[in-house]
Amino acid sequence: MEEARKKPKPYEVQYLDHAFFKDFSTTCTLKSIRPGVKPGDPVVVDIKALRYEPEGGLLYNLCFSSKWKAIPMKQGKSTHTKNAPSPLHSARLPIAASKYRHLQELKPYIRADFHAFYDALPHD
Repeated sequence: MEEARKKPKPYEVQYLDHAFFKDFSTTCTLKSIRPGVKPGDPVVVDIKALRYEPEGGLLYNLCFSSKWKAIPMKQGKSTHTKNAPSPLHSARLPIAASKYRHLQELKPYIRADFHAFYDALPHD
């Protein structure tokens, strides 16, 4: 993947596994994600991106080139716990048998270094 582009610079690749994904459903429940509080302030439709922090915070962005800002949380409007989110999955999720078969058919076009990864994929 890193070799897919050389100029202006190679892609930065982060390989993820099932442990990366967290369950945020119990850590923070907001009544509103409106970034402003008074008339004239930004509203929900102005949000370009939302980002959940590993510690449980929620950030928003009104412009892709601007800095991330925290969503203002009013007292009594949110249920927020200080517990870290738990893992979403305890093991790798299996893929369908047909998907596994198709990936096996693609192995002749993939570097041999990665064949063991495709062989070890959990499947139904």
